[in-house]
Amino acid sequence: LAGDLVDEPRLDPWGRANQSILGTGFYHFGEWVHSPVDVRKDENDRFDNMIDVTTKTFLGLTVACARCHDHKFDAISTVDYYSLAGFLQSSD
Repeated sequence: LAGDLVDEPRLDPWGRANQSILGTGFYHFGEWVHSPVDVRKDENDRFDNMIDVTTKTFLGLTVACARCHDHKFDAISTVDYYSLAGFLQSSD
């Protein structure tokens, strides 16, 4: 998630490329639509996808449903969802 901040990054044994920063490329590239009709919806959908992939990967939870309502079985609220969305939106 923050491979660019690792003190001793994992290096490719052949080309010595920094492999620790590869995962952060997902947040840079993401899913982009070139000419969305609704720009704000498109932006929110991209961040929703980032939250969904991140939480499934690191928490093993589907948190995307908390975009509209509190999570039914786990203690994930809409406040938690939008806190994570705010964190991602404010990160460059």
